[in-house]
Amino acid sequence: MPSRSRREFVVAACASLLYGARPAFATEAAAGYSHVGVLLPLDSSAFGAAAAAVKRGLETAARLGTGPGIDLAIYATTEDPENIMAGYQQALAEAPRLILGPLTRSGVTALMQRLQPAVPVLALNVPEHDTPLPEGCFAFSLQVETEARQVAAMAFADGRRSALTLVDERPLAQRAQRAFADRFVREGGRIVGQFVFRNTVPDLMALREAATGGQCDAVFLALAAAHARFVRSYVQGPAQIYATSRILEGQPDRLRDADLNGVRFVAMPWLLQPDHPAVMVYAGADAQAQAASDMERLYAFGIDAYRLATALVAGTDLAREPLDGVTGRIFLGPDRHFVRELTPAQFVDGRAVPLASRP
Repeated sequence: MPSRSRREFVVAACASLLYGARPAFATEAAAGYSHVGVLLPLDSSAFGAAAAAVKRGLETAARLGTGPGIDLAIYATTEDPENIMAGYQQALAEAPRLILGPLTRSGVTALMQRLQPAVPVLALNVPEHDTPLPEGCFAFSLQVETEARQVAAMAFADGRRSALTLVDERPLAQRAQRAFADRFVREGGRIVGQFVFRNTVPDLMALREAATGGQCDAVFLALAAAHARFVRSYVQGPAQIYATSRILEGQPDRLRDADLNGVRFVAMPWLLQPDHPAVMVYAGADAQAQAASDMERLYAFGIDAYRLATALVAGTDLAREPLDGVTGRIFLGPDRHFVRELTPAQFVDGRAVPLASRP
């Protein structure tokens, strides 16, 4: 690829995003910067908006980061595995220090099957079917299962030993419910009931009886925020209620969220702690709590993906030196999956309040 100026690259990038001018684009690494290829499904009708949010996060981190940086070469793909592999081969031709992406599970799975280990990969999702990562590959994701497992451990640490779970019919919610139940049982607790959310009088009365009749001391809500607010009055009683960060939705609203008072959950600092040191770097020292949305989560994810890529290129031992990120405290597990430790919180007087400051 012929060299081009920064301004020419920006023009080409905008043309690609707005008009689909070419399937991929890249920029030559700046002097003193390490070259990193980024595979994002910017040309996908299904995942393009999510990819654009991640891209904005990457660019923000590149602009505001301190210390040695990396030069991002963005390759726009679709969600089609063959198209992603074509982008991967194009990225490899530019001799990068690292490949960042793909973003979809199917794309990660396809790349794992044809990975060229000479260039390490930081995948932005996990492969399907919990396939082990090959040598030279790392994974960073926003998996709801990770949150649910942390909530289960928190509930057990709170002294809860018998839990009831409530889940709606979304696959995401069902994955969260299974992850919570597995971890809670592994910790030593018991699952005494599993309810599916249905807005019918018999179902709601059965839920109330189970949640308030002394059968359990914890209730896990694998529900969207609106459903969680709706059922909150049916699970009043001595049992402590828990949820994932999905209970945070939209702009903070104390009147609306008073329905969730007492519910404990975990969330990324970006949505919960405007005074968090990393959040203040990227959102500004006068930052307010962000509106909780999928796009905002993905934007924060892009910020931390850039920071992890920079650390990997620099040879930082992330197993020993966790990253205090905007999406959580991130450390590298023995299986080369990055694990996010989120901030425990509780709704108090309609406000989401961190339970305690992390060390």
